[in-house]
Amino acid sequence: MGKIIKLCTIIFGILAISGTVCNAQFTATATTVTMAEGGSADVLLLSVDNENFSISVPRGYRPQSHPESRTINFASESGACAIAVRFSTNYARVLPKKEILGEQVVSSRAGATLASISPAGTGVGPAVSFDLFVPAGNNLMLRMRDIYVSYALGSVELTFSCNMADFDKQKNEFMLAVNSFRLLDKNTTTNP
Repeated sequence: MGKIIKLCTIIFGILAISGTVCNAQFTATATTVTMAEGGSADVLLLSVDNENFSISVPRGYRPQSHPESRTINFASESGACAIAVRFSTNYARVLPKKEILGEQVVSSRAGATLASISPAGTGVGPAVSFDLFVPAGNNLMLRMRDIYVSYALGSVELTFSCNMADFDKQKNEFMLAVNSFRLLDKNTTTNP
């Protein structure tokens, strides 16, 4: 159990690239929506400054809001994996070139190795994805997928961190959450 707690502490400790994070309006509201296909889904409605977003809560994960850092953390029930959604005022409207952003992502994580860069899609717009290997001490190695997407007032970093053994088993939940991530119409207060 001590290793799991330490792993989660390390995961949440290395999530952010240095940059501006302002403490402007940030709220998260949990809700359940009925799906057109049938059934229901747990969703977080996020209000950041004057923008409204929604994201599905990954199955088997518990959300926790951190308004002071404009971050939502999701911890897996096993404690082996974590997802973070972090809003920043950096990169409003456009991300840096993927090579430049990739260098920043790698340099912000001690000992990280970049495995790949690829495009990603969200309901907010096109994004860029970085897959990394990050040493976590005690002979632990994390795999990370770090996705960036820009919007009018800044950017959003969606990060999935997991131990090597569980990464491939859990990455689909992360990608479903990424694909569900939406910028809502200004007058919309629920997930469309």
